[in-house]
Amino acid sequence: MPINVNTPGIPMGGAMDRLALRAANLLGGNPEGAAGLEAVFMGPELEFTENSIVAVCGADLPPNVNGREQPGWTAFKIRAGDELSFDFLRGGARAYIAVAGGITTPSSLCSRSTYAIGALGGIDGRALQSGDSLPVGDDKAADREGRSVPRALRRAPGELLNCA
Repeated sequence: MPINVNTPGIPMGGAMDRLALRAANLLGGNPEGAAGLEAVFMGPELEFTENSIVAVCGADLPPNVNGREQPGWTAFKIRAGDELSFDFLRGGARAYIAVAGGITTPSSLCSRSTYAIGALGGIDGRALQSGDSLPVGDDKAADREGRSVPRALRRAPGELLNCA
């Protein structure tokens, strides 16, 4: 006689818009599966302690470096001491921030996603807080500045690519 057990498990994690995260990572010179940040409806304020290359893809959530707007879906340079912030959301819901070298928090259950309910992943299994420092891998993308996803391959958030 089989016994059915209903126990809560850990839901699938990771980026909701995998295409946008993969694009941001590739623009930043990372493997497409490298860890990045997902910003939902509003972006964080991040102060960089080292020079790097950054790419933001997904929602129309304009990135700013020291108050100057940067293009989305494009790799741009950021210097030590610069602040990356975001303008108001213009469309979509989720933007993905990739930093050259990837975010190198410890892997938990083969993922770097944060699952706050289970206190797993990320930084101590919780949402990022002011004052946190994110570990970043070696920057191997110095030549990537200015590379972008061609407009014909971009899509509006929630829109499927037209493959006809």
